[in-house]
Amino acid sequence: MKKRLGFITALVILGLVAVLWPAAKPTHSVDTPARNVRMDEQQQSSNTAATPAGAQSISVTEHIAEALPQQFAYIAAAYEQELSYPPYSRPLTRDDVQLLTPNQYVVQQVPLENGAQAAIVLPQYRFIYPEDIEVVLTVAGVDASQVTVSLYSEDTGQRLTESTMQANEQGFSTILSAEQDWQGELRLEVAFRANGQPHRLQTGVDYQQPSAEIIGVKDGYAEGSDLVIPLQLEVSAAGTYRVRANLFSSKGEPLAHLVSSADLAEGEATLLLRAYKAVLAGIEGPYLLNTFTVERRSPAPGERSRFGKSVQAEYQVAFYGLGLLSDEPWRPDASELQRLEFLKLMAEAQ
Repeated sequence: MKKRLGFITALVILGLVAVLWPAAKPTHSVDTPARNVRMDEQQQSSNTAATPAGAQSISVTEHIAEALPQQFAYIAAAYEQELSYPPYSRPLTRDDVQLLTPNQYVVQQVPLENGAQAAIVLPQYRFIYPEDIEVVLTVAGVDASQVTVSLYSEDTGQRLTESTMQANEQGFSTILSAEQDWQGELRLEVAFRANGQPHRLQTGVDYQQPSAEIIGVKDGYAEGSDLVIPLQLEVSAAGTYRVRANLFSSKGEPLAHLVSSADLAEGEATLLLRAYKAVLAGIEGPYLLNTFTVERRSPAPGERSRFGKSVQAEYQVAFYGLGLLSDEPWRPDASELQRLEFLKLMAEAQ
């Protein structure tokens, strides 16, 4: 429910910004050079002087009054579509890049002198022990030498390890061997020399000692309009867990993004993922389940979430009972329906 409230709030804000921004009067800003503000004011005066006498003009108030219903109509339509699926089972497409690659590391090119560039490249952002960290430095437009990488704890500033990077086809690379005391936010720092000048690049990573591991997936079974998929976990730190995963057809077509939360005690545990019939798009099993995010949620303010992993990157989900699932439509709760009704009323307002 909180996720959907945030969704609709963001849409309302975007809609209002889209309406109000073109009509807003330029204001002086610390980030705006004074000459640009003066130029805008001069252009406004020139446009006003060029307007023929008696020409019809539309006030800002009229502009907003005409545009707001249309904006709310768009928002209402999007929100109604959102409410047609349960929050634990959302349709998944190739365009949902963030859901398909939730642990992607985003490479940032850093400009150097004379148009040269350098960048740190990592295979992912979050690492789970015992994963090693492979670090690559790419350099373009300049020759680099004496390349080293150091790993620091963000909390203490302590240097955890360092390594000399070797030249190869990618640029320069090395592998930092995992240690059991690495935990939380870490800082990677790559140092090198180019054209006789020292350079230093930094980036952040997250390293976790696993709080739980997915060790298996049982066959799916039908329950109402849901395909239920039992996950088997080995929990080393009790707490409230949220598990996310992506469901694909046997041919690799994305079907659904699944989410489930449960309080898990230490030891062996079972957590149920559910796939709503409509997201299966009439495709019979078996299915493929992958892209796992195992999160032990923060139990108290100031205490960070911890993360786990899956022993296997992908599991096959045996299920051949698509016809056993009911066609009952998903029913949003009363508060969500009230929000939708409010948006529709705003869309109809004149």
